[in-house]
Amino acid sequence: MRIVVIGAGAIGCYLAARLSDAGEQVTLVGRPDQVAAISANGLLVRDSRDEAQSPAQGVAKAARRYQLPAVTRLEDIAGTAPETDQEDHLVLLAVKTQDVPNACQVLREWREQGHIALETPILTLQNGVRADALAAQELGEAAIVGGVVMCAVTFTQPGEISVQFPGWLIVGEPFGPVGKRTQAIVNTLNAAIPTFLTHDLRAVRWSKLITNLNNGICAATGLTMPQVARDPAGALIAARMMQEGQRVAKAAGVRLDHGLYGLSLRALRRDSNAALVALLQSLMNGAMARMPAGLAARLLALAGRSRLGNLPIRGSTWQSLARGKASEIAYLNGEIVRQGNELGVTTPYNTRLVALVKQVERTGTFFPLAALEPSRDGHTASDREDDLPGASPEARLQQRPASAGEERATASGAALGRGPMAAHPDAIAHPDKEQSPT
Repeated sequence: MRIVVIGAGAIGCYLAARLSDAGEQVTLVGRPDQVAAISANGLLVRDSRDEAQSPAQGVAKAARRYQLPAVTRLEDIAGTAPETDQEDHLVLLAVKTQDVPNACQVLREWREQGHIALETPILTLQNGVRADALAAQELGEAAIVGGVVMCAVTFTQPGEISVQFPGWLIVGEPFGPVGKRTQAIVNTLNAAIPTFLTHDLRAVRWSKLITNLNNGICAATGLTMPQVARDPAGALIAARMMQEGQRVAKAAGVRLDHGLYGLSLRALRRDSNAALVALLQSLMNGAMARMPAGLAARLLALAGRSRLGNLPIRGSTWQSLARGKASEIAYLNGEIVRQGNELGVTTPYNTRLVALVKQVERTGTFFPLAALEPSRDGHTASDREDDLPGASPEARLQQRPASAGEERATASGAALGRGPMAAHPDAIAHPDKEQSPT
């Protein structure tokens, strides 16, 4: 099968490498710096779980370099002239949600030139719940298939990614019933990475959105997810944020997926880490809505002490900020705020977090966990200090005593650009855009 991956970021590159291993003909479409690095030296895929280093090469033993075709424009893909057989094509859309309209407009123009058929499936791989509708506005509902990514991969520098959790994919139909096309896509992807079929894509997307709400905490504070979960204040804020999301989902008539993300016992046996993640997230979505916030926080803290708790995952929102790019916070916590406003559900924790992440986008400076706590009137002390002449929210916050979790954040660098990530944008279809949907 000829597979085009639009968005050569962390997830796009990871899937391209795995599909190449499975014998598929894969082409990456990305930004010039990423394409140049991959074309010159190949794509280096590291496994961050393997801490052993090779003294001779200075790279992890699990690292591998892939030679993959990579281009900056769809029209540069070799062998895709209009007369080429179009029936065996698949397009993976691996850009950020905010980049979907522009990417799909370019893809529609390419399709109109006859390079792919009208019925060629376009698989969306974004976080949040809006990508399918955004893609359909340009390409039509019939072409769109929905994918949910349950992997953790980090873009480290052009031509290099690091895999924290190899995970799995879930595929379903956003606008119609599951059929032969859906199963064929699942079969193709499953040869490269465990991939499962869902008959309720909306439930899976919303369930992942609820757990993704914690990404914003990492983006606002600079802490890793385990650090947030192990800090009592962080766990409580995360629990309340997720419970707001669950209340909004209920008001919207969404049935959350409490069934291990649709994974069967056979699927769970294939990967013990996948089984643990599915179990933890299923418990959180199923039980947290019925728990007092304090008890839910203890559940999150317990999850942070699992054997996956040592993985220094901060999520894709933090990755975008670390590269000086706009994040997709508007489609994660912002989605909860927007729908909450429409449905009359208050969302003070998510509202506060969205404001702080946007401020980090502007200033590059993290906040302590205490700043994420809204007061009863919907504001925090730092909000009120903002109104004082010459008051700097960051300066005020840095003067306060830090919690244990906040001290860890300060130790790792209070400002963006001082952490382990290089400030390089990853590859995408449009040079002024960015993607990595994990």
